[in-house]
Amino acid sequence: MMYSSIVWALFAVTFAAAEAAPELEAATAPDARSVAVGSPATVFATVMNVGDTTATNCRAETSYDDDSPTVLQYQTVNGSNQLTGMPDTPVDIPSNGQQGFLLAVTPNAPFAGTIPFVFVCDNGQALGRPGINDLYLTAEAGSPPDLVTILATPSGDGVLRIPTTGGANAAGGAVINIGSGIANVTARPVLVGPTVNTNVLIEICESNPATGACLAARAGSVDMAIGGTARTFSIFVRSDPDYGIPFYPEFIRVSVEFRDQGTPTDDQLLRGASSVAYTAPETSVSETAIPLFGSYAFRVRDEENDPGGRFQGDGIIAFDEDGLGLGYMPTRFGDQVVIVQGNYDLADANNPTFAGTFEYLQYITLRFNTGTGDLTFPYRINSGFRGRYVYQATQSDGLSAPSSRSIFSDTSRLMAMTRRGHSCPELLNAEMDDVYDAFLGMPPTDGQSPDFSISLVHSSREADVVAGLEYSVTPGVGGISATGGAMDQTFVGNGLFASPISGFGNLRLPDGNGGTTEVVTEHAFVADCTKDNFIVVVQSGSVGYTIHFRKRQSQEM
Repeated sequence: MMYSSIVWALFAVTFAAAEAAPELEAATAPDARSVAVGSPATVFATVMNVGDTTATNCRAETSYDDDSPTVLQYQTVNGSNQLTGMPDTPVDIPSNGQQGFLLAVTPNAPFAGTIPFVFVCDNGQALGRPGINDLYLTAEAGSPPDLVTILATPSGDGVLRIPTTGGANAAGGAVINIGSGIANVTARPVLVGPTVNTNVLIEICESNPATGACLAARAGSVDMAIGGTARTFSIFVRSDPDYGIPFYPEFIRVSVEFRDQGTPTDDQLLRGASSVAYTAPETSVSETAIPLFGSYAFRVRDEENDPGGRFQGDGIIAFDEDGLGLGYMPTRFGDQVVIVQGNYDLADANNPTFAGTFEYLQYITLRFNTGTGDLTFPYRINSGFRGRYVYQATQSDGLSAPSSRSIFSDTSRLMAMTRRGHSCPELLNAEMDDVYDAFLGMPPTDGQSPDFSISLVHSSREADVVAGLEYSVTPGVGGISATGGAMDQTFVGNGLFASPISGFGNLRLPDGNGGTTEVVTEHAFVADCTKDNFIVVVQSGSVGYTIHFRKRQSQEM
């Protein structure tokens, strides 16, 4: 069974040796279903226990954060996927054993979103893993198309192994519509995991079911009209010629999505999906190991502080040369600030490492009520963890930097980074009298009043070494302002905004009693920028916050 192969792949990377306790992993298939309101969407699941103890009273549930209008039922199945036992009845899973389940999710209202499954036993549980053991469900009135799809790799274990750096491999798949009518969809392969600043090429074609040959030239997507007869397809993945792809099957995957035809956007309804892991070997390492430096996209999972394993976030982080990284990831509550601090071991150029701590800081989301004058500071805190970064040193465009992918993990948490090679030339070319409105905590919404503003009075770039912006500050609603009047930064090469900025000063905030209080900044980085926006991330002790600067347009003046 495909999902059994996925589970074994997860165990291969997750567990070095079984301990005297249940060790559980789970996978489900297919990845997506599309049904009518009131009709159950069924998926198969496999839960494996490679621990030394029987897992007792194991059952299927949805995660604590599931707020979908659905009802879940489960029942055990045998190796042939035939129903056994009684509905909604827990079972034991012996050591080094596995158990199959049929899950039925019945929506009672229109819905489109993820159903997060968790497989819980009295003495352990299989962590929720997005894209591995959840279901994307589309429920609507009437009789929608419902595509069931599978993907198979040459190795038969759900892992697409690319033999060489810059090499390629292919996986084959099949799809059938078990819903009504004809599904006019676009099939598109998408990479799951951090892919910024990489050169991984993915293509797809519809194939001859007898020979596997492409019916037309490979492309980024293919339109298909799918009825009750199975159609076949192939996906092709070519790895980055400069960097390998680490083996994290629960984390780095390629998925084929079948969405209603139309503009290529996530807004088109998802009718079916299936995914496999992919990996490629690293290139040879540099003769000299060097520190982390630059701007990275990252994705982080925290399975200890979130026992259901559902927590997952994507963000931006910037590293200086001394092992300090400061960044953020957007959440529905506001920007979550993160800080990484560690030490390098560069003695072995073939195995340069960085060991340190990754911490979620308390963060501030400002909400000012213009009617009452109240200013609130909701805090969220999540303590950090320790692990190791393993990376490969490279040199390109005269700029020394680690490889595009770095992994930082321990037994329950995982962070993967992708070097962005990002610069901010637009910010360096800012003009005098440009005005940037500042918003604390999260990107502004339309019509939102700024927390304060800055007006540029000077911009400089001296000998490609020092960048400087000088500005005046205009306090915003409630008296929020910054105490400094400059952003000065040393940079290298093409202008990576990675080293800390100086001159920014501190934040001055209302204290709720008619006065103000000053938040002293210890570190401030420019984490990201576009033509008309940039983001400053600031750390002050255990508190971190983001400031979104948006260039004021002429019509707003």
